[in-house]
Amino acid sequence: MSISASVHKIDERLVNVNWSFDYNPNVKKSGPLQVDRTYGYSYTYHFELQCNLSCIPKTDPNQIQNYKIQFLLTTRPGENDGSNPTDDADAILVYYRLPCDIWLTMANDVTKHFLEKCLDNKWQTRNISIPHPSHYGAFNGVLSIKFNSIGIGELNAVIRMTELIVQQTHCDVEFVFESGQRIGGHVAILSVSSPVFEAMFTNDMVEAKTGRVVIADIEADIFKDLLHYIYTGRTATPLTEPTAQSLYVAAEKYDIEGLQEECVDFLLFHVQLNNAIDLMIWADVHSIIEIKEPALKFVAEHFRTICQTAKWADLMKNHPELCLRATRMMK
Repeated sequence: MSISASVHKIDERLVNVNWSFDYNPNVKKSGPLQVDRTYGYSYTYHFELQCNLSCIPKTDPNQIQNYKIQFLLTTRPGENDGSNPTDDADAILVYYRLPCDIWLTMANDVTKHFLEKCLDNKWQTRNISIPHPSHYGAFNGVLSIKFNSIGIGELNAVIRMTELIVQQTHCDVEFVFESGQRIGGHVAILSVSSPVFEAMFTNDMVEAKTGRVVIADIEADIFKDLLHYIYTGRTATPLTEPTAQSLYVAAEKYDIEGLQEECVDFLLFHVQLNNAIDLMIWADVHSIIEIKEPALKFVAEHFRTICQTAKWADLMKNHPELCLRATRMMK
């Protein structure tokens, strides 16, 4: 059974796909998607959208039938997809070819259900519980696909900077971690990017004399992403909630404001019923007002649902001051 889909370009970064399929539980549905982008040159990205739909057993004969639905998006190879060099332009890096964020909304519901990266070329939602559609047999909604974007000239400059840190060439400083891992860097680039690094390497400090910096409070992978951002303006891997939190703390320590802002934007955009309390507590512990206040507001706005969860009970027990703030913000 196929999924009917129509693609609508919103801007250079965002594409919305209006999708629908007929009612038929326990039968996999799928359909191809073709997304055209102008990226200095024109490229076409090929995807397949799949859906699994199953009935949730009723506990009461008079209960409205609910369904469990899960979506899977897979990239497919195709012509002119930017994955190989041509006579006209260099190959487009995977970071710019593949989506950086994907979410799904059901008809008449503004809740964003994010697709999580599960394999190299696959993203999927968690199971979503939905009632029977108002129009018999028709399920529909919108799939939003967001891309990173950059010009070809800028991309070539980024590639050259990326090679410095990825290939570890011409390094004049070494960062050493508790795990024994070592990562090289370049004093000049680090110093102009961070006032903390500038002070470290220009003053009469041991790091400036030895060219060796011991990192005891940041994991190697997070620090590598921090360095990658300094060199290229982006992280080496797409942000997730845990990495965005860790990177924010690291970026705050080294005063990398752009990365802090990017982490804040990511975390606030992805706040949901199942993570709002955790995010609020984390922001409170680290005194991040620009996250704490919106998270408090989200909890207050969705209080009727959140107050029934185990996380709310834990909040009342372990963080009564936050619980009080949230209840006072209720309208």
